[in-house]
Amino acid sequence: MKSIILATLCLTVLSAPLSADNEEKDIPTWPHATTNTSDVRNRYHFNLLSPEGLKHIIALAKEVSFKDDRMRLLEAALTERHVTAAQCVRLMELADFDDERLEIVRCVSGRLVDPENIPDILDEFSFTSNRDKALELLRPRHGF
Repeated sequence: MKSIILATLCLTVLSAPLSADNEEKDIPTWPHATTNTSDVRNRYHFNLLSPEGLKHIIALAKEVSFKDDRMRLLEAALTERHVTAAQCVRLMELADFDDERLEIVRCVSGRLVDPENIPDILDEFSFTSNRDKALELLRPRHGF
């Protein structure tokens, strides 16, 4: 059953368009508006998760009963994909508790295209200690 779901996910997500819009637009900086897929300019070569791909992932994740299976599904779906903070928040809505939300943040860490909107992700946590953990996971690394 797991292999069927993962195979379906891979075919569904990989067949969906990768970016919503190829137009060059100004990227809002914090504390302006929240960035969505159509606002992200191709600063670097991003393989951005499309809105349709996000909908497919969420639909499949809702069908999975166990948290571990859901996390494997998300990890597989986000392989070689970048996400916006708004997409991360949508994925976090699948979780009932902060520990699962932290696992979702761990999945998207290093794949966030709009780090200026990290506060939107942090607002989803109930406890300050979990916000701090999420911030540590999402903080861009510039060290060696």
